[in-house]
Amino acid sequence: FAEKEKPSKSEALSLALNDFSTKAKPSESLAAALNECEGQNALSCFNEVMKSLVSCSKSASELGTTIQVDGRKLLDKFVSSDKEYRSALEAEETRWKHCCETARELSKARTRLEQSRSELVKAQQRLTSAEEDSQGNHKDSTMLKKNPTMTKALGNMFSMLPEEAMTKMLAPDQRMVIVKRNVKEATAKEAKDAQAFEAAQTAKENAIIAYTATSKSANAKCNVKAEGLWSAVTVGIDVMVSCFQHFRESRYDVVDPATLFLQDNGKKVVQDMNHWTQKVQGIMSRHLQKEGEGHRTPGQVRR
Repeated sequence: FAEKEKPSKSEALSLALNDFSTKAKPSESLAAALNECEGQNALSCFNEVMKSLVSCSKSASELGTTIQVDGRKLLDKFVSSDKEYRSALEAEETRWKHCCETARELSKARTRLEQSRSELVKAQQRLTSAEEDSQGNHKDSTMLKKNPTMTKALGNMFSMLPEEAMTKMLAPDQRMVIVKRNVKEATAKEAKDAQAFEAAQTAKENAIIAYTATSKSANAKCNVKAEGLWSAVTVGIDVMVSCFQHFRESRYDVVDPATLFLQDNGKKVVQDMNHWTQKVQGIMSRHLQKEGEGHRTPGQVRR
């Protein structure tokens, strides 16, 4: 008979453990394996720890969901408030630009009116001078009276020249026709510019009144919105703080009993583990003894 090769100690230990695990491992669940291999006390401690972990995970999930929902609500409020603020800011800038534009138009109208009044004063002074020069001279300038275009052209030309030039180049009656027309045109222009100035001044006043009234209304509305947003933020923070407090309390409620249970049953678990160790050692010892008897030679006598 060929003698079987005797396995090494490490191989024998591996075989023993495999045999034990095959016989000891149930097919139902991990809890059944713990109950069979390590004892009821270890299983109870395991269940208590798992129960506390499950409760903690549920509380953490609820906390995360609450924070996510409330955070989304606050974010939506902030986004909405930001859009309203930008819209109000654009409207305010538009109203302010309108006020500035009316102020510029009023300044231009004032400048035109002052220029028109200055031209009217000059025209009136020329008329007075022409009247003084034409005293005793009854010559009538029929040609200029019948040709208003020429009169206007000459008036425009001499308005840019010193008065002495007109005196030297034109007769007193001719000067009289031209300066009278200039006075008439200057008076009409001054009246038109005065009317435009009054209209620009009214437009500026109305723009300021509208800007002031609308700004006050927008400011009051902004204050109401700000109070509402701050109230929502305060409520959201209170809810989150309350959720964290609840999570802390619930975690304490589940962790503390599990800790006390482990403290109370720890010694029993050690006893179960010692019993399990002795059981494994016994199985290994019997297995090794059985393997040793199977590899004896025929000449050896079994005691």
